[in-house]
Amino acid sequence: MDQEIQIRKINTTDKDFINLAAAWYLEEWSIPIERTIQRLSTQVKDDVLFQLGLYKNGKPIATGGLYNNVGLLHEHGKFTKFGPWIALLYTEPDSRNQGCGQILLQEIEKVSKEISLTKIYLYTFTAEHLYLRNGWEPLERVMYRGNDTVVMKKDI
Repeated sequence: MDQEIQIRKINTTDKDFINLAAAWYLEEWSIPIERTIQRLSTQVKDDVLFQLGLYKNGKPIATGGLYNNVGLLHEHGKFTKFGPWIALLYTEPDSRNQGCGQILLQEIEKVSKEISLTKIYLYTFTAEHLYLRNGWEPLERVMYRGNDTVVMKKDI
């Protein structure tokens, strides 16, 4: 059976989606719910460039966006010269390993190019192989929150 995939930009008024993303981020990375709700409900342009939601058969299952401010910069200030950053790329556990993260990643890259960006960055300690398969280049490895983390870039 074919699965219908839809990706759309999350607006500041998409309260149900924002609340769901906040719950996902709390569970996955212990980011306080109120912080995510505030960030996605305002989407201040010097921080959140855009946030996307991926839906399968009408059900939200993944999200991610492009940001100027990411947690890594607080511990590793040398990376402040880089950006913007793909961040908070999340797929709900029941939908992982089915290609949804890759589809969402490619859409984030596409939208980044549409807004005239030429380079984007990310860091990960869980999905390095996904990014390598999609043409991302490792820049450096650092310890971040106790994890061996790779900082990556991509020319788009």
